[in-house]
Amino acid sequence: MERYEHSGPPAETMAALDHPVIAQCKDIPDGPILAFLRQHQGRWATWGEGYSMPTVRDAMPHGTPDKLQIAKMRQLMKRGLVDGCPCGCRGDYEITPKGLTAYP
Repeated sequence: MERYEHSGPPAETMAALDHPVIAQCKDIPDGPILAFLRQHQGRWATWGEGYSMPTVRDAMPHGTPDKLQIAKMRQLMKRGLVDGCPCGCRGDYEITPKGLTAYP
């Protein structure tokens, strides 16, 4: 009978494990997002690629799905820390005065 030796997961699977899987809004900290928006005060920010606009994706953990980026921004809007559009369009996110004082 032959013995099978498992050499571990494929390299691409291991590369994916270098970054934690972000599955819920609670896995995304508020501080870096608010700091990012503070840094870009006076300019709207978007989610996803961003292209010519600053994107909040840069302030979130690597690999955060677009749907989760939008959900996190909705949470911050409900708490009054961020202003923008929650519908899933480009967002036009800005930090609010409450957001400026939340994480000095």
